[in-house]
This record gives sequence, structure tokens and C-alpha cells, in this order.
Amino acid sequence: MVLGGIAAVPSYYALLFRARTRLDDSLDVVAAHGVGGITGALLTGVFAQRSWNGTADGLLFGNVAQLGTQVVAVMATMVYSGVATFVILTVIGAIVPLRATHKEEGVGLDVTEHGEEAYSRGEGAILIREERRGVSRT
Repeated sequence: MVLGGIAAVPSYYALLFRARTRLDDSLDVVAAHGVGGITGALLTGVFAQRSWNGTADGLLFGNVAQLGTQVVAVMATMVYSGVATFVILTVIGAIVPLRATHKEEGVGLDVTEHGEEAYSRGEGAILIREERRGVSRT
């Protein structure tokens, strides 16, 4: 729970940062899961304790190398994910177009692809007026 509480802080600020930019991270997956996951993985190297995991202590318990191991694991995961995603998207892109239209980009992929917005209040929020059977909804 401590790791989750600490990892929520950089994740929250990544969400705020994304809202101030023109980046379209559909449903803020990178800010929420990427930043939080990386932070949690690195903090595992700080808080790990042999009495809990049966394997190794972390930085707080005298094993500086465990934090280095976690850094290498995070970097390897990022490289693997990037290369695998590139290969998959290259294959799919050869079959069907992957590019969103300018209108879809302008409105945001949260709305056009998922039918919702990740954060509907505050900075970065947009309001889409949907009309059905003569009834207007916001």
C-alpha cells in the first residue's frame, strides 16, 4: 500500500502535465499505468525486504544493487514493449490504416474511440454534445 500511495504522486502529476500539452494519450494510460508502474517497480528496489520476499533486500536494507536490478528490469521492459509494439503496428498497418483522422485527433481519441473521456472535469476536459432522438445530452 505504501508503494501505491507513493507511486500515485508522480502518476497524478504526469496526468496534469499531459492535460497541459497537445499529447493525446488515450485514456491517459501512460500517465496512469506507465508512470505509476515504473515508480512502483523502482520503489520495489528501495523497499524490498528479504524477510517478506525470501530473495533479496532493497536499498533501505543495505542492498544498493537491488535498485540497479530494478532499473535494468524497467529499461528492458520498455525496450521490449517498444520493439514488440513497433513490429505489431507495422504488420497491422500494412493491412489497415492506423492513423486517426484530423477530426478524431481534434476531439480526442478518448471520445472518438472509447465513447468517453478519462477525466471529464478540470483542465484538459472537453464537452461533447450528443443528440439522440431529439434529446440533447452533455
